[in-house]
Amino acid sequence: MNNDTLSPVIVERAIEQLRQERETFNQQKKQDNLWFGLRMVMGIVSIFLLISVIVIASYILLNSDKFSSSVVTSAGVALFVDILGLLISVWKITLNPKSMSKLQPVLNSIESEE
Repeated sequence: MNNDTLSPVIVERAIEQLRQERETFNQQKKQDNLWFGLRMVMGIVSIFLLISVIVIASYILLNSDKFSSSVVTSAGVALFVDILGLLISVWKITLNPKSMSKLQPVLNSIESEE
């Protein structure tokens, strides 16, 4: 495309396309930041929940003579399931590289549309 064929319509169209692509990228960047914040909050909450389950279940297991056998069994199962669930969720949500979105340019070639 040379300068002789640039009409005001083509220039305005290119400017509008660039504006829309910039807004799309900014929206994706904002959503990525929000998802990161949500992952962080979920991680912090899960850490506190895990600690509380470990403390309560450990207390019950270490003082098993004060509790019935069904409560002790339930505490052992809760401790095992909670730790297993934490390991699985950390892998699926946090460590899995496919779960992370990658920001990339959204620019389309203006010449390819004409």
